Amino acid sequence: MKAPDTPSGYHCKPLANITSDDFVFHGFVAGDTKNSFNAALTSAFVTDFPGLNGLGISAARLDIAEGGSIPMHTHPGATELLIIVQGEITAGFLTPTAVYSKTLKPGDIMVFPQGMLHFQVNTGKGQATGFLAFSSANP
Repeated sequence: MKAPDTPSGYHCKPLANITSDDFVFHGFVAGDTKNSFNAALTSAFVTDFPGLNGLGISAARLDIAEGGSIPMHTHPGATELLIIVQGEITAGFLTPTAVYSKTLKPGDIMVFPQGMLHFQVNTGKGQATGFLAFSSANP
């Protein structure tokens, strides 16, 4: 992924250089939440995971310590899907006319439409963990 990104992705590797390793990502482990946000994001974007090139998808792992948060942000080029697997996360997004927020528990899923300002806050006791899917290889 050394050449510039294009609307359809990066230039592909020569077929002779592709291996099984290009289609496997190792490292979806808990991130270090000892920072000012008490949160960590472990990304599996195209720059980390070459097999995603041209597919229009990516993923990430979200770890938020008790009281931590992912502040308001946006992904202009991607929709985001959050799947809660541990703890409690209050998440939401803003439109020009409304705020949509919900407290989520394991097994809950929330979608953040492309380009909408959104946030996540650990409002429970202990660690919260979620997995994210994006509609872009490089959100």
